[in-house]
Amino acid sequence: MAFRFQKRIKLGKGFGLNISKSGISSSYRSKRGSISKKGISVKTGVPGLTYRKSFKNSGCLASIFLCLFIVLGLASCSTDNCRCSDFETQSQAQDAFVGGCDELDRDNDGIACENLPN
Repeated sequence: MAFRFQKRIKLGKGFGLNISKSGISSSYRSKRGSISKKGISVKTGVPGLTYRKSFKNSGCLASIFLCLFIVLGLASCSTDNCRCSDFETQSQAQDAFVGGCDELDRDNDGIACENLPN
């Protein structure tokens, strides 16, 4: 029987530390996607459809993408939309929560604005 361990520690504004049995890494998540040393993931706007690209032994390229993604992510960051009343559906609020609006999850269960319709 195999065991798997994975934990994400949120550092705020979409930044986080990922801890697993293979080590510790950092990543950045926004409502448009995520980036880490292993690759990028970009949401297309179509539910369930995501573009993923893995980096292979290219730390320099990963650093460039990380910096670019952080700049674009911070430029589009707005703390004005961090209230449940700003969203029509729970999935919209969940995307904003994953992008860094930690205030949307008052009971710290990982689900944002549970009272909104899906």
